[in-house]
Amino acid sequence: MRDTLLLFRTTIAALMFCLLAWDGIQWLNLHTRPLPHRDLLLTGALLWLVSVFFPQNSDDDWAGQL
Repeated sequence: MRDTLLLFRTTIAALMFCLLAWDGIQWLNLHTRPLPHRDLLLTGALLWLVSVFFPQNSDDDWAGQL
């Protein structure tokens, strides 16, 4: 599970970096308005933060120990 989550986090970060770089290149060439993929970048950042702060820990069964 940890490897899958790490792959998910890495993929999201790489995609966000690529989108930000693409938007930056287009902005420098004055072809578009600033950050045309703003909604995708914000969604990716939210998914990345959720995966960092709330990892799935399925092997933690502390409720049955009480």
